[in-house]
Amino acid sequence: MGRRKVDIFGLWYSRGMTWGKLLTDEGSDRVRRTADGGLPLAVMCRVRIARVGIDCAGCEKNDSQRIVVRGYRVTGRTRPIAHAMLISGSSSTPYSCGSAIRRGDLLILSNPQSPPELEMKVNAMAVINMERSKPRVIAFHLPQYHPIPENDEWWGKGFTEWTNTVKAKPLFLGHRQPNLPADLGFYDLRLPEARAAQASLAQEYGIEGFCYYHYWLAGRRLLERPVNEILSSGKPNFPFCLCWANQTWSGIWHGSPNKVLIEQTYPGTADHRAHFEFLIRAFTDTRYLTVNGAPLFLIYRAWEIPQVEAVLRRWKDWAKPHGLDNIHFVAVLDRNSSWDALENGFSGTTTVRLPRLRPRISLRHPLGGLAFAVQKALSLPTIYRYRRVANLLTRDDAPAHDYPCVIPNWDNTPRSGNRGLVLHGATPALFQNHLKNAVRVANRKPAARRLVFLKSWNEWAEGNYVEPDLAFGRGWLEAIRAEVLGY
Repeated sequence: MGRRKVDIFGLWYSRGMTWGKLLTDEGSDRVRRTADGGLPLAVMCRVRIARVGIDCAGCEKNDSQRIVVRGYRVTGRTRPIAHAMLISGSSSTPYSCGSAIRRGDLLILSNPQSPPELEMKVNAMAVINMERSKPRVIAFHLPQYHPIPENDEWWGKGFTEWTNTVKAKPLFLGHRQPNLPADLGFYDLRLPEARAAQASLAQEYGIEGFCYYHYWLAGRRLLERPVNEILSSGKPNFPFCLCWANQTWSGIWHGSPNKVLIEQTYPGTADHRAHFEFLIRAFTDTRYLTVNGAPLFLIYRAWEIPQVEAVLRRWKDWAKPHGLDNIHFVAVLDRNSSWDALENGFSGTTTVRLPRLRPRISLRHPLGGLAFAVQKALSLPTIYRYRRVANLLTRDDAPAHDYPCVIPNWDNTPRSGNRGLVLHGATPALFQNHLKNAVRVANRKPAARRLVFLKSWNEWAEGNYVEPDLAFGRGWLEAIRAEVLGY
């Protein structure tokens, strides 16, 4: 297809008005649309360059508009834009009209005054949909990649997630272990360079942000250093939220699940207040992920918190003096849960639909149950074929408040040995089909609630990751990019 000049912008902006739908062919029609509220005047738009066509990634925290532009070169004029920066790779430079922009670059246009209009042109035929066409993919992120005194005491000097990852061995014919990292290597999350490399890679492949596991055990925090340094340094400049992993620490990471290391307790209001005083630092960070302007906060085992509805209500009240009218609480559930999160003050749920360990023989599926019985008799882990269970990991008929959770792979035998669970034969291609289903489910929701949670970015000792590995390279990430960015 030959290149044709298309006027893709001519966007009017003022208070009380915001970006509307644009559908342009050749010509230079100007489109205006009135909407409730408007974007703050300090930031007009962010334009991310991808490949053929144009999509909008939506408005985050009501302070910026990101547009995925799939074109060749941006030309034309901006009037009157006081500030335009082009972010290419790790460098930022002032942008001037006509400068070459490569795929993956980010163009930020802003004016602290009151810009009446913005005009740009792209040398490529384009279709623009200013409403979000794809959901935000948010990846759970494990910070257990640096030594801490507690792990040194319990498991030996220098213990991290890598300890179990590298010592894994195949337990049956065709079992792919150990799974080893490729591009990022055996990183240490005490290093800002390691955190920056993760964020850069995630952003390149269409992941919206990280959801860091956060450990608060009656005032005691564990594995806190990476998040502390992300908050204090302001780097990497990549969206994030937190998930309170409120569970007792046991010996599961070392094959001793019945060994209690630190018990998760809930002493009362004073402890919840102290916890909130830490959380508000994150909630008010400009990078923190939001839903309809409310900071997004997940709780892993919410049903274990005494009077959890009252706790959430207090946190919302305490947040108001900080300028936050609401907090978007999401409960993490498992496939068998019947707990009513909405009745307990939550805004939504996300369900990790891993299949059961050692399912019993049933009259409906006697042969399947017999296979698991044989696995147990042979001291094998519980083994499912990923191809057969992938469609069960996302429910087509899930409640409207339930955000899809995708699982690219799973093999926690490095932690649990023959007591583990294996989704055997997972590949990036099969994962992409699973993600496609989740995207379809998410796209039925209102634009602001189109979220897909990815479990996980980097849980290597559970065989649950999308970081590059030696077996598939960047294949897991390429599957995400294909479904989220469309190339």
